[in-house]
Amino acid sequence: QTSRSSVVSLVRTEVIEDSADRWRLKGTVRNISGEPLRGVLKLTFLNSAKRPVYSARVYIKENATIAPGKTGEFEYETKSSNFDGVSSYQVSFKKN
Repeated sequence: QTSRSSVVSLVRTEVIEDSADRWRLKGTVRNISGEPLRGVLKLTFLNSAKRPVYSARVYIKENATIAPGKTGEFEYETKSSNFDGVSSYQVSFKKN
């Protein structure tokens, strides 16, 4: 699990199996830039060959602005079948 962004770093992630057919990816990113950030995170799910299986966009919780040095949380829910073949994921930041 990595961050492909020069403005956020990935602090923590957790995959939660809510049910047999629903999973959630929860995480925290830190603003490592010198400016407040507001935007979306792009989650890219990769197979064992590090090739993208699919991607999704998710907002920081409460559509928050993250001050420099501070953290923001995100959560993404999907069908468990979307995790088939996924061995890792990357997180990148896109400004609004």
